[in-house]
Amino acid sequence: MGRRGRTEAKPVRGEKERDELVLAYLDVPPRAVRSLWRRMPSVREMGWDDAVQVANLALLRAASLWKDAGEFRPYAFASCRRNVRVAARRGVFLGPKQGC
Repeated sequence: MGRRGRTEAKPVRGEKERDELVLAYLDVPPRAVRSLWRRMPSVREMGWDDAVQVANLALLRAASLWKDAGEFRPYAFASCRRNVRVAARRGVFLGPKQGC
């Protein structure tokens, strides 16, 4: 069970299909971060590399869960932005800024 009583979503596609989608849309994570960079100081505090890494992980998850409804690019972009915003607000950083 995930947080707030939600269950984890089951992947819709296999690894090969997922990886093909991810490779085709690798431009989405940096664009999503760029769209937040000036508006959210917490994203800048996170750092470019960490923010793009969070967005890359979101792209991977989005590619696994996308149900072929509509276009993938807007779905992936929204997913990347949402995950970066949440990570920035929570102060979840992947790099040494956590005191590692």
